[in-house]
Amino acid sequence: PNPFNPSTTITYGLDIDSEVLITIYDITGKEITTLLNTEQQQGWQSIEWNGTDYNNNQVPAGIYFGKITSNEQTKTVKLMLLK
Repeated sequence: PNPFNPSTTITYGLDIDSEVLITIYDITGKEITTLLNTEQQQGWQSIEWNGTDYNNNQVPAGIYFGKITSNEQTKTVKLMLLK
């Protein structure tokens, strides 16, 4: 769900097997954490973000962006964390 508290699931589809990178950024463009950086099979995939940064600290309420990159394609999703 979006907005979310305390976690959200990001769902995405892959046309072919590919390397997938999912990174979370804050509204200023600062990198918060990397959720995934691995090879995945084609089809529907999902990953959960629990609203924490690289150091496993809870991030403040606000707007965040999830950047999904695979096979030279990039998609950005808006995530709103409420407290």
